[in-house]
Amino acid sequence: MNDHHSVSDEPMSNKNHNNLIRRLKRSAVARHTSDLVLSSVVALLLCVLINKFVDIDNLLESLRHKPTANLLSVLSDTNFSKIKFRFQEIDTTIIQLGGFLLSALGILMAYALIHLRLTRSEEKRNKAKISEFQQYFTSIITSDSTTNKLIKSQHQRTYLTKSDIYDINNRAILLKELRSMHSLVGGRDQRRLEDQYYALGFVDELEDKFQSPEWVERAQAINEVIQFKVTSYYKHINKLLIDKNETVRQNAVVAKIKLDDQPLDILKTIDRPLSVWEKHQMFLAVKALPSYKLPSFKELLVEKSIHYGFIKDLEMQLNV
Repeated sequence: MNDHHSVSDEPMSNKNHNNLIRRLKRSAVARHTSDLVLSSVVALLLCVLINKFVDIDNLLESLRHKPTANLLSVLSDTNFSKIKFRFQEIDTTIIQLGGFLLSALGILMAYALIHLRLTRSEEKRNKAKISEFQQYFTSIITSDSTTNKLIKSQHQRTYLTKSDIYDINNRAILLKELRSMHSLVGGRDQRRLEDQYYALGFVDELEDKFQSPEWVERAQAINEVIQFKVTSYYKHINKLLIDKNETVRQNAVVAKIKLDDQPLDILKTIDRPLSVWEKHQMFLAVKALPSYKLPSFKELLVEKSIHYGFIKDLEMQLNV
């Protein structure tokens, strides 16, 4: 059966989008389930060991009376047969605990080794995927050149499989490599990669990312909208200007600086001091403006404004 998947430049239909979301959810559930099963097996083995080696009632009783105190009372007792019996009790408890601890340590070491091996295997697989996706995106931007013929002649990857698109881990790597490649090229090549962003359905995931409880995903959604020029989601950035997470708020501010015709207009809606990063991004945006588009600093220099010092410094740096 041919598992190769050709990707057109057209956005996904609603039916394909729903299928994509369902497959991604199943992939995520399968990954979490495997981790849960492995952890549950370890926990079960530890419970079996506890039941085998440790008499819980006697252990709790010993701990309640403190073994040190028991030893002191034993040493003050003249009944030597009783001393011997109590030492035997203590020895039994120590043996039980020792056996349990050694067995538990063995299980934990085995778990660590299995986890390490799985991690290394996953890292190796991820590196292979990175290489394959780089080859694929290279073939996209060189589709009408001799470079693509060379790639095909060397039997390098010029297609995506269903696993590449629907496996949640592969999909994350695919998006990362798409963004990386997009940032390295320009002009026609960038537009081709932007078409791939739409065709692979990444744009359809933006709504969930903007609503995500994870701040990392909200921040990533902002960056994707700016990088791939997803104009239909520009309005979503406004809502994140007051996000509870500082990084998300800063990303939203920088996005507005890059999107607005007049970068300094954002200052009218921000009632907090700008971070160093935000100030730098604003300086770069204003500096890139042609002279006829430079803002009127006199209108912005309101002494009561929290941004008065920054605007004054900006005016001096630009020599306007």
